[in-house]
Amino acid sequence: MSTPARAVDVGGVKDAVCRAVDAQSGSIRALSHAVHDARETAFQERRSSRLVAEALARGGLAVTPGAYGLPTAVEATAGGGGPQVVICCEYDALPGLGHACGHNLITAAGVGAAVALRCWASRLGGRLTVLGTPAEEGGGGKILLADRGAFDGADAVLLVHPGTEDLITPALRAAAGWRAVFRGRPAHAAMSAARGRNALDAAVLAYQAIGAARATLPWGQHVAAVLTEGGVAANLVPDRSVLQLTLRSQTTDGLQALQRRVTACCLAGAEATGCRVTTQPSGPVFRELRVDAALARAFAANAARTGRRLRAADAAAVATAGSTDLGNVSHLAPTIHPMLALGPGRLAPHTRAFAEAARSPDGDLLAVDGAKAMAMTAIDVWTSDPPSLLRAANPGRT
Repeated sequence: MSTPARAVDVGGVKDAVCRAVDAQSGSIRALSHAVHDARETAFQERRSSRLVAEALARGGLAVTPGAYGLPTAVEATAGGGGPQVVICCEYDALPGLGHACGHNLITAAGVGAAVALRCWASRLGGRLTVLGTPAEEGGGGKILLADRGAFDGADAVLLVHPGTEDLITPALRAAAGWRAVFRGRPAHAAMSAARGRNALDAAVLAYQAIGAARATLPWGQHVAAVLTEGGVAANLVPDRSVLQLTLRSQTTDGLQALQRRVTACCLAGAEATGCRVTTQPSGPVFRELRVDAALARAFAANAARTGRRLRAADAAAVATAGSTDLGNVSHLAPTIHPMLALGPGRLAPHTRAFAEAARSPDGDLLAVDGAKAMAMTAIDVWTSDPPSLLRAANPGRT
């Protein structure tokens, strides 16, 4: 039987879930380190997803491996039919770098929070869902899950992410992968070079044009590119080359304008060299993150109980922000994606130093702090009476 919200000592419940997180700190650390050691990339997270499923099952949640038709997704549930809190866990690593984005800590914090909350979901009349979400690093696992109904009915979606500092409103941008394939005409590089059309030259010119265009891009837009194909032998005029690009903008509309700008640069490179070019998306579009203000305030207050003082992102952080597939979810349900500082040194994500820190005492502390703050925020969602927090987070829902 659920407990009426007015009868709940919310502060006492929060103390209890924090004690429950502390009691499992060894398990949280062990899960974090095991996922870190697995180093599995997008959609290949077989061991990591199994570790998550096993940890949630041991914690008493009802677990569905391979959820929503994705082999490395996991869903776990507890509680009844009241307000639904969804906690997201990420566990894919970066190719060649391992857990240089600290997804092992996201997983450990999410599982730790869920296990601490499991018994309280029923007592407080709430519903708890944990989603193990594959392939955040470019694969858009949460987009696939959202398309298949995983976030339907969610009243609050929570995820904590390691970063350079404690931020409650990270300005995560819209992003898309883009691919330009240049095609020329093969020829011997010495005996008949004039008969060829050099696709590598076309790609290089396009790359340089994009570099020149960066100086006039609107604030918050960014283009990164690598040449993934450029020929097979030095004595042959390359007849095929490929640029792989990542485009970012403050909004999805701005991203579309940036795509047109990049396409024009690619066409110019092809025209100048007598080649042809085709451009197309190379992955899902990540939408900009919408941070729910009511949930963010609650999380910041709860994080302060762990000793962390979260602030909003400043202009410099906005201009250099990354992207996430949780952005798409934030357009469907109230969502927060706070960043917690991984140690005192302002380490940059996607570096070997960050990967090392993600398996350190600083990382272990981050996972515990994140678990506590998420668990306390879930308690706020379930106990708000009158449900002002829930109404603020869901203005269109009765």
